[in-house]
Amino acid sequence: RVRPAGSTELVAFFPTTRETHLGFLLQAPFVLNTSRESLHSSSTVNRQLVERSATLLIDSLERLRDADLLDAVSLEVLPLTEQHFALGTLLRPLYYETWLALRDKPFLPAHEGGWAAGHNLRATRSQSLRDLVDPEQLAELLHAQESLGWISGAVTKEATPTLYRYL
Repeated sequence: RVRPAGSTELVAFFPTTRETHLGFLLQAPFVLNTSRESLHSSSTVNRQLVERSATLLIDSLERLRDADLLDAVSLEVLPLTEQHFALGTLLRPLYYETWLALRDKPFLPAHEGGWAAGHNLRATRSQSLRDLVDPEQLAELLHAQESLGWISGAVTKEATPTLYRYL
């Protein structure tokens, strides 16, 4: 179930008081404290569950993309706000693996259609510029050694504010 980012709690069969800042529920058999309201962040089991969840998240992105269900709006549910996933915190692997995946794998919608890795895309708010400068010209203008393209015009400050700020 998709929820607005920042409104989800971590779930261990029942909701806990632990905010995840994800746009989806994170459910696993986490090790909880005796009140079952929160969890032990230092637990090895909990850290392993989060690492496995991060792998599952990236696998899910691949499946969504391959089923043609991945778009700019669906990317909004990802852990994209670094301040919510500081170094050393329990959920940091979710942010880090998402960062790597969006940078290196074809998960971002491209202007030319399909998906591309973030390091191969450039952003502009101008539809005219996207139409005027083709990928080969863009690479030449930026003296890039690899091919470049434009990110889809569907990524905007209004329609996808979290993804827009992230990129």
